[in-house]
Amino acid sequence: MFLILDFTQSLQIALINNNQFESKEILTKKNISEILIDEIDKFLNKSKVKINKIKSICVITGPGSFTGIRSALTFAKSLRLTSKLDIVGI
Repeated sequence: MFLILDFTQSLQIALINNNQFESKEILTKKNISEILIDEIDKFLNKSKVKINKIKSICVITGPGSFTGIRSALTFAKSLRLTSKLDIVGI
């Protein structure tokens, strides 16, 4: 299962599991770093996926918002510290 984070323009989250694809885009005026964890948690809960089922996180690395990309990478690296998953930059 892959979690894809694209924060280059807006907050876009996607899950790929086998042949299933789910995605969500959030347009907000708040800073991405303020809502990042809550929105990912809501998305995973709605998709009925536990965080420990994710094997890889793909982060879109640009071009786009430097702060958004940095927030996505920080989140991914934090998860990597607590679980064994791969991080891929695209």
